[in-house]
Amino acid sequence: MREQQVTRIAGAGLSGLATGIGLAQAGRAVEVFESGRDSGWEREGDWDAVENWTTESDFADLLDQWKVSQSFACRPVKSFEIYDPGGKCHSVSASRPILYLVNRGNQKGALEHALKEQALNCGVNIHYNERRSQQDVDVWAVGAEHRGQFLAAGLQFQTRHPDAVKLLIGTRHAPKAYVYLFIADGEGVLSVVLTRDFKNARAYLNRSLEFFQKVLPLDVRNMRMTSGFGGRLTHFWKGERVPLRVGEAAGFQDYLWGFGIRYALQSGILASQAIRQGANSDQINRSQIRPLVHASLFSRAVYDRVGDRTYRLMIEILSKSPRLVEQLRRYSRVWIPNSLLSLLKRVQPGV
Repeated sequence: MREQQVTRIAGAGLSGLATGIGLAQAGRAVEVFESGRDSGWEREGDWDAVENWTTESDFADLLDQWKVSQSFACRPVKSFEIYDPGGKCHSVSASRPILYLVNRGNQKGALEHALKEQALNCGVNIHYNERRSQQDVDVWAVGAEHRGQFLAAGLQFQTRHPDAVKLLIGTRHAPKAYVYLFIADGEGVLSVVLTRDFKNARAYLNRSLEFFQKVLPLDVRNMRMTSGFGGRLTHFWKGERVPLRVGEAAGFQDYLWGFGIRYALQSGILASQAIRQGANSDQINRSQIRPLVHASLFSRAVYDRVGDRTYRLMIEILSKSPRLVEQLRRYSRVWIPNSLLSLLKRVQPGV
């Protein structure tokens, strides 16, 4: 009897597990190697967000289509508040979820834990505390290997404040980026997302905490610091490679706001389909993921060149939009001429 071919994957994060699940569900043998001690062990149960505007299909429906387990905390968010550079609060709402809050980590109810359990139930063999080189695997899903475009410096804490999603945009608190505050079930995450001036991250974080404690009855207990880099562009421009790259290892991320969960899961599912069909995964990504990344790079280039006055106007427009999700989808799918793509490739090659 002919021995079954095994697909070997480096990385047991979101994209690696999604790839393994897609292959195992089709009857393929899969071995996943993870250098860490568990999937999501570094997240410590924090809350993260998935954008829900880049596709007409709702994120929850996409999970069904991808046959990805939904046994994790996933909260739809149809409204939230944005504070502009002057401190004015704007309410933003839509008829369908704008975001989903998901729990991250290796504990029950977290996204990584759910994917790990599903992968194991599908027959995927996962080897923790085992590192593999690129020459030894078929799929490279190790995330951002070096410092990337974004630094998220944050605080996790406990609070009696009701569930909330709030954003703060302005150069005083997060130059050329933003601050977010997520609260769910008494657990809060305050994070300053930066694309520059990383050395002053702690000062921006303290300033943002002072702001929210001033405008909200926000009690904060049992604080712990978090930080992490993401969004490395270097490999995005290189297209199809061996081993096949997925998720952040391929540079798949929203470079305007830093969203990455949807890209990680989708690229893993698409990679599994390409492997099963013997297809070129880069050709598949060119139609489904790369245009979104291109548009986010263009939006990032524009966002970097404007200031607080433009941010105020942007927030005013979004808060008054009767079809917010559709408007955001148009922005996320702006067609970028090849000449402009070449320019973006030169000026934003990765860090």
